[in-house]
Order: sequence, then structure tokens, then C-alpha cells
Amino acid sequence: MKTLSKRIFAVVLTLAMTLTLTTWASAADFTDMPDNWAKAPLEAAVENGLLNGSDGLLRPTDYLTRAEMAAILVRAFGTTQSASVSGFSDVKANAWYVTQNAVPGAVFMEIMNGNSDGTFEPGKNITREQAFAVLARALKLEAGSSSVLAQFTDAAQISGWASGEVAAMVAAGYVNGSNGKLNPKGNITRQEFAQVMFNIFGDYISTAGTVTELGGKAVMINVPGVTVKDTTVHGDVIIGEGVGEGDVFFENVTIEGRVVVRGGGVNSIHFINSDSSQVLVSKIAGPVRIVADNASSVAEVAVIGGTDTVTVQGSVAKVAVEGTAPVVVKDATVGTVEVSSTAKVELDNAKVTTVAVNASNASVALTNGAAVATVDVAATAAGSTVTGEQGTTITTVKSDVSVTVAGDVKVNKTEGTGSVTDANGDVIATTPTSPSYPSGGGSTGGNKPTDPGTPGEKPVTPPTQPEIPDAAEDPSTEAKPEDKVDGGELTEQHTEHTFSSTPTSEKAASCTEFGEKTYKCNGCEAVKTESIAKTAHAPKDEPTKVVEATCSTDGYKSFDCKNCTATGVKVTTLNKTGSHTPSKNWSYDENKHWHQCTVCGNTNTDNAAHKFEEKSNTATCEKDGKKTSLCECGKSKIEDVKAFNHSWTNDAQQDPKTETVKQTCNNAGCGKTQTVECSSKANHSTATTEKSCGTCGYAGAPVEECKHTNTKLVSVNDNQHKTVCEDCKEDVGQPVNHTKVDGDVSKAATCCHTGTQAQSCTCGWTGTKVLPATGKDHTYKEGECDQTDPNAGTDNNTTTPDTP
Repeated sequence: MKTLSKRIFAVVLTLAMTLTLTTWASAADFTDMPDNWAKAPLEAAVENGLLNGSDGLLRPTDYLTRAEMAAILVRAFGTTQSASVSGFSDVKANAWYVTQNAVPGAVFMEIMNGNSDGTFEPGKNITREQAFAVLARALKLEAGSSSVLAQFTDAAQISGWASGEVAAMVAAGYVNGSNGKLNPKGNITRQEFAQVMFNIFGDYISTAGTVTELGGKAVMINVPGVTVKDTTVHGDVIIGEGVGEGDVFFENVTIEGRVVVRGGGVNSIHFINSDSSQVLVSKIAGPVRIVADNASSVAEVAVIGGTDTVTVQGSVAKVAVEGTAPVVVKDATVGTVEVSSTAKVELDNAKVTTVAVNASNASVALTNGAAVATVDVAATAAGSTVTGEQGTTITTVKSDVSVTVAGDVKVNKTEGTGSVTDANGDVIATTPTSPSYPSGGGSTGGNKPTDPGTPGEKPVTPPTQPEIPDAAEDPSTEAKPEDKVDGGELTEQHTEHTFSSTPTSEKAASCTEFGEKTYKCNGCEAVKTESIAKTAHAPKDEPTKVVEATCSTDGYKSFDCKNCTATGVKVTTLNKTGSHTPSKNWSYDENKHWHQCTVCGNTNTDNAAHKFEEKSNTATCEKDGKKTSLCECGKSKIEDVKAFNHSWTNDAQQDPKTETVKQTCNNAGCGKTQTVECSSKANHSTATTEKSCGTCGYAGAPVEECKHTNTKLVSVNDNQHKTVCEDCKEDVGQPVNHTKVDGDVSKAATCCHTGTQAQSCTCGWTGTKVLPATGKDHTYKEGECDQTDPNAGTDNNTTTPDTP
């Protein structure tokens, strides 16, 4: 995983150790690395592969070109896909920005489009407002309000086309300006752009495996096979194009920001016992699937981009269809499906409380037993069509405009002044006595309710109890056909028919047909037929339909006949549970927060005053700013914060002959330096006595005569060590790579799982080496082998084996 050396990840690697031997540069490789505010963001950009430099130079103060910015974002998002750039007259096929997929990748991502005259201008410097706009597109930020820009004295200089995107970057806290200005028309330097990326992202996950510790900013995932587990993400999660058609898992994770899906495949982005307020799906090309289990709280999945099918599966509070990509809500329980475009929407075995149709000529299809409580057609949605196959149901269609309901879907009732007709133009006949589908489908996350009410009241309408169908009438009570005698003649010798006590033939009765017994006369050929009453229905052992009881409503089980097609021949009631199900997240108003029952809306008594924790602060040592604080319920507040004083820290120990010491302000985002005079010059003048300067911190043997004979190796980081003189503390030579010695194997590799082996260096460094899985000699032991034992009867282990 490529990340800052100070960031600690708990990662289970699934690739061989050789993959960590990257060709990316190290920050120490560049002779022009500055020692100021830009050092940390530039080091992060280098360590995460965003900036490569050339000829040992990083060129931090050079202006960033359009091609260079394209390259940085393509690397950050892991984009390997490309679009044709043959239409740009000034883009050369053999240029580095084409062969390294910079411009083709950025065009594919739809973040850089070129000019109306057919040029791209790859070598032109990019302005600050252009750079901010491109980033806002890549991050899928919603356009911000111009009021956010009022704090900058040069806000009027921002181009109209860029205003919303620049405001979005400012509102998100990614861009702060300088001295009250944004300088939108100025060119942005490489180090300034590195700072913006540093403001946005705290972690780049670029190696498959499990991550359990994250920083406090947005997270970029740009490879498949990543599991984020048992942690909280204090920002957005970007699933980049580098994930391709692979999978990403969130397990026991709380995501405080958005999840922006730009990559992923048909096997999906998985939420397992995890919370997210919003998932934005905008994969440019290829299908993608979002899956949330019943223990997760996903407030909204919004499909805003792409052209291929997006599948939403599991438990989700809301699905918003805003783009042109087809959307399939499959095997799901959903509160609201909101259709605001003409994209094809299919509800496949889905239970939906409300389908809100807001766009004209919209198309919604119900398949595989899908059930919708209410289809609510807005005044803006005239000409929309809802189709359904046999076995699908809609309890209520509400519309004040014309809408077509076609196919074999069963509609129980209609409301409103609009015309609800079938495909032939005939008005839909409704039967309001049929059972309706109860409300439900996911939680609302931590969103603030429209009218939160007072704790103890019921701001949410409880679900409607379905009508329980009556059991079919006992067939045995139906009137039997009359008995009759056919044929035979009565004579003087044969004055009446006498029939045998044993029937000559018999047809058994069933719950749908009468039976029949046939008797023959003892004295002639006459035949008497006697009908047998129908039998009672026999209910199946397992119920055909189950409506679970809730805290406020009874449920029921309905059994169909096992011998015929009669339905509801037996119905048993499931009593109310009496136990509320509080939402995972909070509802809140201005003064307090509380949990609500996800079924009936009752508010629990655990309401409490807000407790705010600081999340961001834009104030600096020299400029007033804003402090944003967040309560656990999601309620935020923004306060004005005055500028504060510098916090000076001495730099590395100085040469004893100098009379000054350099100090750097260690307040975040400052980076200013100053030079001050040592408090005791005498402590620097002696060549024989070990003394200490109170300001610069120097202590040690006289450096003037030091021969560097007393040296030791000191570990610098996970890759290098250096030689340091014990007497004068000076570095002796350049840092070199560790001489790593393999130690004990702490965990042996198996056929399917990696192992670990201790490593050490003479400088004192210790580390762990990953031993690749052998990929052979399967032993079929639990926890060691994920492959199916060919000699076993049934294998229920579906864990994907580690890649050898």
C-alpha cells in the first residue's frame, strides 16, 4: 500500500512481497524538495505516486500544465481505461501524456473535455479556477452556493461557468485561499495543487487487503479486492476507476461522508453491518452492483451517471434515479424509489413502500412478484408507464395526470384526478378490498426529519395492517348432485330395483370435484349412481405468505391448499411484538437528538442535548476562520474563530559555531520559519566542554575536532538507514537501503494463505516479510485451505482463496 510513512495501516496483503518494490520515487530522491509549508503535501504526493518529477527535480514552484494535472488525477484514481483523443488537433499520439494515459484517461473520466475549437492545450498552464473545477467533477461534488465565495475579495473574478464548482470546493473545506483571496485566474503551481490534494485525501489504498485504521480525511480506493473493516471514515470514500470490475467490502464501518462509486463490477460494492448516508453511483462504463445487508443502514443510493446497468440489492431507505443508466432494484426492501429521469427502472422481486415518479415519460417495470404500496405520479410526470407481469401488485396508484399501467400487474385502487389506463386505453378497474403491502424498507440514517416533533409523539405514520383474507368455504358443505338410476325395465316379476351393497365402481371425491359410486341392480341391467361430497381443503405444511408482526401491527400466516389452487384456506394471526426497533442513527432538531422506531416512528426516551466535537478549523496563525463541529447524531454547527499565535519549534540541532537557530511554526497549514539568536552564545564557543544551549538545544563534544570515529547506524524509515556520529550528531554519508536479514517464520504460508517472517537490520530496524501462498499441496484444513476438498461430500466454504 502506497501511503505516508507516518500512516499505520493494518493490512492483510494478498499479493507477493515483490509487488511492494515499486518504481515510484521517494521524497528523498529530489534535491529541490522545499523545507516549508509545501514539504508535507509534496512528500505525500510523491509517496502516493501522484508526482514523479524528472532528473532528480520535483519542480515544486513550476506552474502545473493541463497534461500534468490529467496525469496526477489518472494516477490518483487508478484509471487504466482511456478514451480516443484523435479529435484533438494539438494532442500528439507519441507524446508522454498519451503513452502514459494521462490525457486519454482524463477524457475517459469525463473531467477534462478540451476546447470548442478542437484543441486540448496539454502544455498550457492550468488556472486555479480550472483546477478546482476539474477536481469538483472528479469528486462528484454538488455545485455550491455563490454566497460561500463572498468571503473572498476577488470572488467577482471567478468565471461564471466555474462559480458553482469552485464554491463546492470551498464549502467542502478543500480550498481556503490566501490573505482573503482565491486568485482564480492565476496559474496554480505544482506544490499548491499538491496542497489541495493533501487537504482532500488522508489515505490512498492501492494494495488489495483488509484495512482497519484510517486517517481523518477522504479515502481513495483505487484497486479491487479491498475490505475496510471495524473503523470509522471521517470523510468521503472514493472508489476509483482502478477498482475496475472488482469488489470492495465495508464491514462494521461507519462512513461519515459519501461513497462515490466510479469503479466496481457486477459482483459489487458490499455493505455488511455498515452505515452510509449516501452512495453516489457514477461509473462511466460497465455495470455495477450495490449490496446492503439487513444489518446495514444505507440512507440513499443515488444513480447520477454512467450508461450501463446499476443493480441495487438488499435493504436501502431510498434509491434515487437521476441519470440515464438503467437501474434494477433486485431482491430488495426499499422505502422510496424516486425516478427523476427516463432511465429504465426495474423492480425485480422488490418490496417498495413508495415509487415516486417525477419525470415525464418515465418507465417502471415490476417483475418476479414485486410489490409496491404506492405509485405516486407527480404533475411533472405525464405520459409515464408502469408495467408488471403476473404475480406483481400495486396497492395504490396516485396521480393527477395521465399514466399507463400495463401488463398483468394487479392494482387494488386508484386515487387522484388523473386517468389511469391499461395499454389499450381502458380505465383500470380496482378492487380496494385486497391486501396492501405494508410500509417499510431501510432506515433513514441520521437525516434530520422534516417535522421531528416532540420525543414521545409519533411523527411517522405507522404501517397499515394488511387485511387477512378469509379462508375458502369448506367444499363439503356444497350441495351434492342428485342420485339417479339409469336403464333397466320393471316387470311383473321384477317390480322394483334392488341394488348390491357393494359398488361396482367408485371415483374418489377431492376438494375440487365430487366423487361418485356406481351400483348395479340385482334383477336387471339398471345402474344407480350416488355422488360423494367434496372433501375439505388440506392446508400446506408451510405458509404461502407471511406478513411479520411489528411493534404496532399484527401479522399473519396464510396457507394455500396442498391439493388444489385454493388460497388462504387457513390463516393464523401473529400477535404484535410490542418491542420497538430503534434506528441505528439519530434524528434531531436544533436542541436535542433521539432515536426513532424504524417501524412506527415512536421516539424513544433517550433524547439528549447535542455534544459537539470539532471536526475542522480553517483559522490559522494569521487569519480568522471557521470551526465546524459535529454531534454524533449528524447535527453540525459552524463558529467564527479568531486567528491564533504561532507555535515555534526548534529545527534540528545547529552547529555549535552558529549563534542563531532556525524555528518553524508547527501549527497545521502555517509552515512559517524564523531565525532567532541563541540564548547563550558562550555555550557554542568552547571546544573542550560539553554544554547545552537553551534555545537551539545543542549538547555534545566539540565539533571542531570531531573525526566521526564514534558512529552508529540509525533507522530512518521502513526502507533506509543512515550513519550518525555519536559525538557531534551529524549525518555521515547519505541514507542507504536496509540490509534486511530474514528471521523466524512467525506464520507459515499455506496453499491458500500468506504467511509472515520477521526481518531485521543492523541499524535496529525490524519489520515483517509476507510469505506468498504456495498455491499447491492443498491440505484441506479449516482456516488453511479455501479450496473444495474433492473427496468431501458438501463444501459450504465459499471464501475466496488468497492469490498465490
